[in-house]
Amino acid sequence: MTIVPVTPDTSGQNPNVRAMQDITLKFVDAAAESTRRARLVLLVMIVASVITFAASWNTGSHAWLAARVEVSEDVARWWAPLIDACKRTGNDCGASPPAAIPTDMQSRWRRATIYLLRASMRDSTYFIANQVDARVFREQRDREMLLVRVPFFGVAFDVNDLGILSGFGFSVILLWFTYTLASEFRDMGIALNEAPSRELRQTAYKLILMQQVLTVPETPGNALSPALRWAPKVLYLLPFLVYSRIAYLDVVTQDIGNSLSHYGTVVGIIGAVIFWLAIILLTFVCFLKSLDLDKQWAAFGVPGWNASGAA
Repeated sequence: MTIVPVTPDTSGQNPNVRAMQDITLKFVDAAAESTRRARLVLLVMIVASVITFAASWNTGSHAWLAARVEVSEDVARWWAPLIDACKRTGNDCGASPPAAIPTDMQSRWRRATIYLLRASMRDSTYFIANQVDARVFREQRDREMLLVRVPFFGVAFDVNDLGILSGFGFSVILLWFTYTLASEFRDMGIALNEAPSRELRQTAYKLILMQQVLTVPETPGNALSPALRWAPKVLYLLPFLVYSRIAYLDVVTQDIGNSLSHYGTVVGIIGAVIFWLAIILLTFVCFLKSLDLDKQWAAFGVPGWNASGAA
């Protein structure tokens, strides 16, 4: 059976009413577009935060690649005593490191024994293979950890420039997000205030509400707890949290930076402080704009869907 869409008969409708409805729908479309722009900028901010955090995390000694380099080099360095210990004590060879192993290196000895015990063969063939692995891991580390590659753009920069470049990028994104939130607040207010009647304002409110994803105003039958309402705003903190880690590492490792370039280290630390303060300020402004939006939703939305407009 074919379903034929039914078009409402508006031939007897007042032309002025139809015109007001059309204008209201255009305002709603503009407000919905502002919401989509804000959501897009938030997505860009999340992606940038994840990529930047990954780049920063992989530069540390705790990263998986760095750990593979360390343990494979330790196995090559202590090959003879490791093999001897494994022959004498079996799987317990890591329990008692030899006296020649310094105290601060004993944890690395234990990791090396675990790494060695996973091998099915412990002969010269494995020794050569382990050395090859160590060299490959080292080359991979130098290529992937010392250079940060930006997806989509095909550019790369030294990891020591991560503080300056990511700080600038986060500041621009947060400034962009501030303006999109302000536009969303403005456009939503215009769309609802310009509705000529209570019924059209109620319809406009519902249509704009249906475009939301992370904003969930209280409506009949859908009353979220305050914690869930605030949960999406935690995403605004991502640039601050990620960049705080980067700025901290820039400060505590400045002696290493000075050994490479004193000028670059000074510029990097000064830039990190400036961008860190800018990120704090812009994040705070974003929170304020978001709270203004929440107040606007509360002002227009009242129990029973009787959207009567802000006072």
